[in-house]
Amino acid sequence: IRQVDSSLIDEWAHMTGDDEPVSQDTIDRELAFGVEDPTALTANRRAFTIMVRNYFFRIVELFAYEKEDQLAEMLDYLEPDARVDWPSAMDDYFDEYDDVVLDADARGPEYFRIESESGRQWPVVQVLKDPEGEKSFQLHGVVDLDASDQAGEVRLSQLVMKKILTN
Repeated sequence: IRQVDSSLIDEWAHMTGDDEPVSQDTIDRELAFGVEDPTALTANRRAFTIMVRNYFFRIVELFAYEKEDQLAEMLDYLEPDARVDWPSAMDDYFDEYDDVVLDADARGPEYFRIESESGRQWPVVQVLKDPEGEKSFQLHGVVDLDASDQAGEVRLSQLVMKKILTN
């Protein structure tokens, strides 16, 4: 709760009266609900999942507009062998297709999925929506929840572009 809106807790504490402040034990008990650190970025799974979806779609947008420098900057925290060679990936994609479709469907579950939300590493697949509907180019990444908590924003441990052969 404190991560989302600390004013709710402050208002609740104020409602108990100035003479009777809420103890830290009470606040801790109310916040806990099984979460180790309620201030961690990943504590709110629903909100963090939306952040991950937005993060991956931002990568797709930058790819679509051929902003390889911005992509490199966005993912510069990754080890070189754990990231996409953007110029090569763009050449491969744009040799086959004229553009990347960025409509509402491209953000939907047909093109984005978190393979597993158990553990602290989430495998994610983001399919690039091509004009032919072939879904052959895909980003496969691993979201690192611990690194995301530490950085205060979504962090990956790896990201690769795969071309899936379709018949």
